Parts: sequence; structure tokens; C-alpha cells
Amino acid sequence: MASYVIFGTTQSTIDAVLLLLRLKQKVSCVVTLKKELLPDNSRDMMRFSRGVGIDCIEVEDINSKYIIEKLAGYECDYIYSNWPRMISEKVLKIPRRFAIGTHPTALPLNKGRHPLHWLIVLGIPYSMVSFFVLNELVDGGEILLQIPFSVGSRPIELVENDMNEAFSFGLERLTQILNMNKSYAGYAQDHVHGNFWRARDRHDVTIDPRMSGSMVLRTVNSFSQPYAGARLYYAKNAFLTIIGARIVDSYELHDTWRLREHGEVLKLMSKSIWLKVDFAVVELDFIENIPSDLKFRIRPPAYYLGTLNQ
Repeated sequence: MASYVIFGTTQSTIDAVLLLLRLKQKVSCVVTLKKELLPDNSRDMMRFSRGVGIDCIEVEDINSKYIIEKLAGYECDYIYSNWPRMISEKVLKIPRRFAIGTHPTALPLNKGRHPLHWLIVLGIPYSMVSFFVLNELVDGGEILLQIPFSVGSRPIELVENDMNEAFSFGLERLTQILNMNKSYAGYAQDHVHGNFWRARDRHDVTIDPRMSGSMVLRTVNSFSQPYAGARLYYAKNAFLTIIGARIVDSYELHDTWRLREHGEVLKLMSKSIWLKVDFAVVELDFIENIPSDLKFRIRPPAYYLGTLNQ
């Protein structure tokens, strides 16, 4: 039986703890962020940990001297991490064996920030959950195991479900490997052919009516619930929050729809519109009611954001 300390804030962290307990491994502690620092897709790790009788630590800085000393007291064999921030080398040296990281891409490809969002917006059909040894490099340690899962252009919640299943399957297999072979350490990545994705921001989830219908759907789905939603600007410093999108079938449209300009609003309802984009009409559903000052033409976002500093 090996002992683990678990870092994370999401459902996959909960799944990891439950799986390790089922496999008769020792989980000494769960580490999560303080509530005000949690990402959008987080779970209440403190409540969960109490329910299964495991220590839980809420931290602001996992690399602080106090937290390092506290974690060292658990004398774990492994750290298993889904941590959304950088972890110092001092923390990574705490376990007797090594720290295990996860990343939902086929490393060494697509290292870096917001991988699931990028996978969806780029329309990549499938990816890999990579388990690897955490070191001072970003997503750069030895590969321990890789498990495939489907992506495509679906809403991010559905993709996360498939990703979490791959995480669970992979962690069970990796636990078996580590228990059978105490010296197993994986294999080195090919850093020459790897690449990095940058962090996404509000401009990456802002809809431009010159986008293709497919690009609009992928952008919306890459930031749909439980995330904050894509944006459609319709006036200076004013936007609607998009919670869903679909391409309107041609049989629902008048024969002249292809002649309409990018950004023309073809249909307006209480919380949705039909918007002409490049080679398609998309129906956009919003959280908010449609405001009375929304015009029947939506300009490119630069028209509304050109003088804004945000």
C-alpha cells in the first residue's frame, strides 16, 4: 500500500481520492485553494474530505514555508496533483518517490494553459490524459501513462465528463503499475517537437460576426457552463453572455439569407437571436434578456472595444 497527498480543486480530484481509497491506498491529506481563489469548475473539497474522513488544507500559496512543513509531516510516497498553479521544487521533493501530474493533452504536444478550452475551440477530435512526473519544467517530466478521450466541438461539460473517465481509468492503471514496480519512473518526453498553449482571456471568447458558424459554436462550447460563457458585444462596453449556440438549418431560413451581411440579426427573441455569420446563421442563447437598445446589426467587437482598456 502506498501513501498519497492529493492536490486539486475539481471533480477529477474527488474521483482520484475515491479511486485510491477503493484500491486500498492511503490518502493522508487533500490540498485545495481558499474559496475566493477557486477556478470556475471547482468543488467543495473541504466538505468532501470531511465526508470521507481525510484531512483537508485550504491554501493561498502552496509554496509557502508553512505549507511545505505541514505537508512534509505526512511522509507520503506520492503527491497526485491537478493543481491549477505552479508548484515549487521544494514541494515536489516532499514525497519519497515523486509527484504525479496530469495534463489533458498528448504530451509533449500542447503543454501550457487552458488545454481543454483550446482543444474544443480548435476542433481537435480526441486527446490524451497524460500522467507524468512533476518537475521544474512546465508539463515537462517523464511520461508515466497516457489514456485517450474524445473531444470534438461539444460543450466543455460533456468533454470534461469523458476526460474524467479517462483520468479515473488511467489512475487505476498507474496505481497498479506503481505497486507492482516500485522503480517505475516512465520515459522522457521529446521536448524538441513539443509546443505550448498560452492562457486564454475574454477576447478569446468574444464572438465576431465574421467568424464561421463552426467557429462560433466551438468558441461558445469551449467556455459554456460551468464556465462564465462567451460574449457578444452589441454596444460600447455592453455585452450579452452566451450560454448556448446552434447553426440554424437552411430550411428554417428565407432563400436570401446568404445575401445578408455579417452581423445582421435575422430574428430577435426574448433571450436569443439569429445572427448572420460567415456562411451560416447561428442561434445564440443568452443569460440576460435582450436589451431594448440592441440593434439589428452587430459590428465586429473592435468597434465596441476600440477605446476600452480592459
